[in-house]
Amino acid sequence: MLAFRHPSKDGTVLFLDCEGGGNNNQTAIPFVVALAARLANRIYVFERGCFTTAGLDVVMQIMNMGYVTTTHAVEIPRSLVLVENMSINQEIEEEELLEDLLCEEEGDEITNRVRQLIKERFDVEFQKIPFHTLGVPTMHQQAIEVMGDVLADRLAPIALGNVPMDGKMIAHLVNELLAQVRNGGTRFNMTTVTEAMVANMATDAANTIWEGFVSRLRRTGNHPSQINGRKPLPQIMQEVESAANTAIDELEGFVNRLVPSEPAVVAKTIWERNYQHLESSIQATYRQKLHERSQEKTWFEHITAIVNELVQQIVDLVWQIFRMLQTSIRVISFSNRLLLGGSGLLSSISASAAPARSNGGLFGALTQAAGFRLGAPSMFSL
Repeated sequence: MLAFRHPSKDGTVLFLDCEGGGNNNQTAIPFVVALAARLANRIYVFERGCFTTAGLDVVMQIMNMGYVTTTHAVEIPRSLVLVENMSINQEIEEEELLEDLLCEEEGDEITNRVRQLIKERFDVEFQKIPFHTLGVPTMHQQAIEVMGDVLADRLAPIALGNVPMDGKMIAHLVNELLAQVRNGGTRFNMTTVTEAMVANMATDAANTIWEGFVSRLRRTGNHPSQINGRKPLPQIMQEVESAANTAIDELEGFVNRLVPSEPAVVAKTIWERNYQHLESSIQATYRQKLHERSQEKTWFEHITAIVNELVQQIVDLVWQIFRMLQTSIRVISFSNRLLLGGSGLLSSISASAAPARSNGGLFGALTQAAGFRLGAPSMFSL
């Protein structure tokens, strides 16, 4: 396999050399030729010397390997170029040489039947390449340049399932075809390979578009891992559905191009399975977050009640301490007055002991003598 950048268009031109009769493994030639025919967009058959019916036998070998095992459809390209590599006949027009080669009026019945099949099955062209000689390289170079220009002009992008192929897809296609022979097959069945490749392309497209869809959900905060129960569920599902519709349109735009269409259905199956799982995950996560938020709210209310009760108890305790201090200060102040007043004060207390009994007893008399009553305003009242 040789690869060259296309001289005038985007892409790469692949040349697949089958080696032909020079291949030492003669039993492998049909498979090599058939594999190349499966991948080719344009087939070149070379004959060293005059192009004869031996070259037509090679074409028939390609056709024979082109038939699948279950149908009569030929899965090889229509473009066929017969190349004569010799220095004589250069003055004869190529159209004349092709007409003579495929003339059904000469030759036996089998040969004429081969010629008829080739003309029916292929769009045949004829080209000449003179021998390359060290002394006269000009004619050979000119013929090669003409072939290159024609090839570049008439090549079309290789496609499978109606989708242009890249290098990765071609490598996968080759492996699929070779697996058929390794598993005991006698022919390459392009139909089954195409179906498998279309299914793979549809699967890859579904997975790629799904990843892009999930990325959009993350940007909008609607991925299951981002749901916190604050945004209403109907709003979440509406935004998810809007993003999904855009992704589905993109997926259908690709899948509807694939041929055959039956294997491509796997893309929609994958999408529907993933989307159903996503919906279930979003709803389950939303319910879980609501439950967690409800538990958090109940816990917060319980803690708040405990804190409020504790604060109230602390306030009550501080107030009781303050009242005790207030009473203690009053008692101490009264005691100080008793000590500083001396016997005169004591005698006045004794003299007024009788009336004081009716006003609260001895403690009442003491407080009156000190100049205040409990519960009445004083210099220590707050």
